Order: sequence, then C-alpha cells, then structure tokens
Amino acid sequence: MPWQVTGLVDGEDGFNCYILDTDLTNHSVKLEFKVTQKKHSEGVLYELQEYFGCGSVVIDNRKTDTKKYHVNGFSAILDKIIPHF
Repeated sequence: MPWQVTGLVDGEDGFNCYILDTDLTNHSVKLEFKVTQKKHSEGVLYELQEYFGCGSVVIDNRKTDTKKYHVNGFSAILDKIIPHF
C-alpha cells in the first residue's frame, strides 16, 4: 500500500503552505495535506484516512462533485504524513 499512496498523491494533490497576515506584525503559518477525488471514488479517501490514522474526508466542491481527504494538524503532518514521503 505505501507505493500506491505515494503514486496517488503524486498524481492528485499534495501539500500546501499558507502564510496568513494576522495583523501588521504577526503572521500565521498553516500546513495542509489534501487529496481530492470525484465523489464516486471517495472510498480511496477513506482508505487514506485509515492508512495515515488522521485527517478527515469532507466535501471539497459541490459544483464539481468532489470530496477531499484533508489533514491540517501541524503535528499530524509532521509525524505521520511527511515521514511517509
């Protein structure tokens, strides 16, 4: 399964990093790991959730009928997601 996970993520989505300005002097960093699929393939998203043992499966876009496996917890990304890759 590890190679399948790597291949799926390589072709479908991956990591995002956002730097948010909270005011003139403070910034906040948000990490996100996500994989998006059409609703008919959402089962693979639940398999990713089980494989990594963290995150959630949520609606990504109602217009495109997509769902996403989403992890945004800093420690989950550092301790579980990044070590896989």
